Formats: sequence, structure tokens, C-alpha cells
Amino acid sequence: TKREAPYVIYPEILVIVDYDGYRLHGGDNVQIKRYFISFWNGVDLRYKLLKGPKVRISIAGIIISRGRDATPYLERNRVGRDAIDSAAALTDMGKYLFRERRLPVYDIAVAITKYDMCRRRKGGRCTKGTAGKENQKNPRGPPKKKTTKMEERGGGFF
Repeated sequence: TKREAPYVIYPEILVIVDYDGYRLHGGDNVQIKRYFISFWNGVDLRYKLLKGPKVRISIAGIIISRGRDATPYLERNRVGRDAIDSAAALTDMGKYLFRERRLPVYDIAVAITKYDMCRRRKGGRCTKGTAGKENQKNPRGPPKKKTTKMEERGGGFF
């Protein structure tokens, strides 16, 4: 027999704000939390349009990076001054979070940054506009499967 999907799914999101996001909001934790709670409320409203099963977004926690060393998976994969190698950062983030034991229980971790996402090619060049494709390459294995990244551009996320 087929297993039925639950009537409502509650994915728990672990939101990770990088150091530049922290600085962008003047280092004000309350302002940062309000901003991202409002953003995820908008995402939740968008998902309310889905039917069978319904989806309600739940925030498992918000991690605010008060230093660049708090997100080594992003810093280690910076390309130049304004980009991050998205595939490498996603892999490193998955490994880092898999080993980290101090985190709340979550279904997916989302790192939010202002940097452009790009894909490093042979020879070291980074092709912008290809972020997200790495999830199509190997959808199976841990620890990458519960992570993603978002790039913020003045209130818009990509």
C-alpha cells in the first residue's frame, strides 16, 4: 500500500546569517531577527498556496555570525572580493553542520550572504549565475542534502 503524505508538513529551517549580514544590520541582533522572521513569514505565505500536502515553514533557529570565522565554509570558498564558489561552499557547509553538535534540530540549513554565487571551473575561473545546479548533480548523499545558500541583493534573495 502507498504511504500517504501528512496533511501538513512543517519543515524546520535553520537560518544562518553571515558576518556581512550582521554588519549590514548594524550588529543589532533584534533587528536581524525581525528582518529574517519577516522574510520567512513571506516564504510561508507563498507556500500556503500549495495544496496536498500543505506546507508551513517553521524557523528552528537563527544563527547570527559575529565574525567571519563563524562561517568558515563561506570564507574558505570566496572567489575574489564579491563571490563564493557555491558548489564548494555547499559541500563544506554540509560537512561543517554535520559535525556541529550545538545546533537545534532542523530539516534544512540556509546560509544567507550578500556575495554572488558562482561555479568555479577548470583553470580557476568562476562562472556567475550557476548557483543551485550543484543540487542536481548528486541529490542523494549526506551531508550536503540538508543545506542551501541564498544570496541577498537589497531585500531580494536569489
